[in-house]
Amino acid sequence: MIAPRTLDEWRDLVLTGERFGIRGAGTGESWLAESDSPKVSTSGLSGVLEYRPDDLIARVGAGLELSELLETVARDGLCLPILRDRGWLGYPGRTVGGLVGLGLPHFGQGSVRDWVVGMRFMSGNGEIIDSGANVVKSVAGFDLHRMMVGSRGELGVILEVALRLYPLKMMPSGENLPVIADGCWVNRVPQSFKYPEGVRSPNGEWLWSDKQITLPPSGWSIGPGGQFMGVKNESTERFRGNLKNILDPKGVFDKGWIA
Repeated sequence: MIAPRTLDEWRDLVLTGERFGIRGAGTGESWLAESDSPKVSTSGLSGVLEYRPDDLIARVGAGLELSELLETVARDGLCLPILRDRGWLGYPGRTVGGLVGLGLPHFGQGSVRDWVVGMRFMSGNGEIIDSGANVVKSVAGFDLHRMMVGSRGELGVILEVALRLYPLKMMPSGENLPVIADGCWVNRVPQSFKYPEGVRSPNGEWLWSDKQITLPPSGWSIGPGGQFMGVKNESTERFRGNLKNILDPKGVFDKGWIA
């Protein structure tokens, strides 16, 4: 397993033009479709690069252990409002890059996309791209970092992530919630879709289920082997395809291996 530590090492790897998959701590391997491409680890991209508790901002390497980040910010009464012990109702993965790259749903405040205020990543041309800013509110530039959330390593190598933090009191309670373990299905469907299994999000808008639904009317369903069910938005898929052609025209990044 290769784990580049510097930008030059990542650039040299990308510019070889050989296809590879990005691998963090391996959580996604039980949830996403397998790939025959060589795996490259982001574990060398660790560390807290900038931390400003008064501004509710932390900028970290993608390979940083999520538990380490949470322990650090908790000392100042801050958190990322996400459960850690309820399967995909929280987030069972280990790295910050996996949290962002998978972009899976969770039982908590907002979504992963809401927490990412900035990012540095490398395109398939070896170009370093900075998107967003290290502030909670910003109108600078395009929000490319939001498109990287949930991209599963297909659009580029996530190098650094700037995260918005929240007061510790916003950490959701895990009481009376089911444990959704690895290897099961996760479904997100509208509240109006009556389904007997699952839990609602704090704002009451969504119903979460750990049972495989034959055909969700919207949202998505993911489970062992990376199977996707539900209705895809054609305009969104077309936009993502165009973005793939721009950021990774040679198809260096293989979708599916990140966590």
